[in-house]
Amino acid sequence: MHFPLVPSARLIRSAHPVLSIWRRATDVGAPAPVAEAQDVLIARPDFDPAPHALGPGGFAFFTGLSDGLTLAEAAALATTTAPDFDLSAALSLALATQSLQASEHP
Repeated sequence: MHFPLVPSARLIRSAHPVLSIWRRATDVGAPAPVAEAQDVLIARPDFDPAPHALGPGGFAFFTGLSDGLTLAEAAALATTTAPDFDLSAALSLALATQSLQASEHP
């Protein structure tokens, strides 16, 4: 089985703190952004876009799934990219945001 992203989900990789900047602009009392790169998953489980910060290896994991890798292959890729990749956190985010779809073909 393969689990690509649903069509409404998007991945963003930025050299800038795009999610922190957005939160600062939209949430009263949000902390000031720290100058660092951020990877973000934009999910739309209830039609309204919701951004979620990805932890180390998360971008590689979700990109691997979208590129047709199996769950095990995508997890291995993410772990190679970031040894501290947290598979359970990535899967929890995917399930909570309904960001993956099942597919028998890559």
